[in-house]
Amino acid sequence: ILKTGRPISIERNGDAIIFATGSMLYYAHQAWKSLSKNRIKISLFSVPFIKPIDTAYLKKLLKDKKIIFTIEEHSKIGGLGTAISELVAEENLKVSVIRMGTEDKFVHLVGSRDYLLSQHNLSVKQITTQIKAKLKK
Repeated sequence: ILKTGRPISIERNGDAIIFATGSMLYYAHQAWKSLSKNRIKISLFSVPFIKPIDTAYLKKLLKDKKIIFTIEEHSKIGGLGTAISELVAEENLKVSVIRMGTEDKFVHLVGSRDYLLSQHNLSVKQITTQIKAKLKK
């Protein structure tokens, strides 16, 4: 049953979590498949609602995690990454939040969706590479 504001478990596997919203769920899932093939265990959640967000449920998910990733086709500021970062800060949770999204600047680019995503490091390959790099640290 879908509960308003609650992330939906897509894949549960590991001590890290990817939270993706909107159309970026597809890209996140492709990255998850690539990571899994490389024996990297990570969970994947869809976050269809950013506001309101189920903070009690998120606290349960995050309490024993060391690192999480948020992926959105949106500015890193004011979206999913910010909502989760605020919860982590307010609850003093000991988890690193890596936000993937567009930078806070005006974009003067024109092109296909895939081209624009790649310019913001949001292609499947770029997401996979970023996650691998952060998990190695």
